[in-house]
Amino acid sequence: MYTPTRRSFISGVDRVANTVIFAIGPIFILLAIGLIGMAALTYFTVVFPYFYKWDDDYIWTKVYYYIGLIFSIYLVTCIFFHYYMAVKTKPGGVLNAGTAETESDDPTLQGLFLELEEYAEFPKTLDIEAEWDYWMPRPYMALSFLLAVAIGIALGGMCSWHYYLVLTSQTTVEFYNNQYARRSAKQKGEVYSNPYDLGYLNNFRQFFNVGQNL
Repeated sequence: MYTPTRRSFISGVDRVANTVIFAIGPIFILLAIGLIGMAALTYFTVVFPYFYKWDDDYIWTKVYYYIGLIFSIYLVTCIFFHYYMAVKTKPGGVLNAGTAETESDDPTLQGLFLELEEYAEFPKTLDIEAEWDYWMPRPYMALSFLLAVAIGIALGGMCSWHYYLVLTSQTTVEFYNNQYARRSAKQKGEVYSNPYDLGYLNNFRQFFNVGQNL
């Protein structure tokens, strides 16, 4: 049992931690908005002009350009919209007005395809002495690339973890509880198994409500 002194100490630490988190939250929000804005600006000033060439002689080039531009604007808008909703949505509750449950579309990276004649230009970009034809400085391009790689690795790890939870029919809390139950059963010479685990295929079907569930 906690003594009054220990309980007061824990309560004080909890209040300090909540205050610090509440105060530092806006700083992280501004930092994230700045990084996302920098990456978007770098994309439209460096990456997009490099991969989408404007040519007045070919109508298909113009169509390809406008399709790429519209799709790029759509993706950037989705990124900012999802982040805005993540900031504005109250944690631990739902909105007063009931809405149908929908799945949010995770931002996906756009597949960019180089034309054959553009491959010859790529080695030239590896020379640090080569002339930089874009308005955005090179360090911003490098930082945007590193940011995309880091976020891609983080999202890949999160997706892998959650797919594992789906395939084994458990939540994160249940995973730790099951690990504890397995260790306790092993010490007693017994074997513990998750009672909700129906196998990878049936767990997948049950979670996404597809196929025939057992």
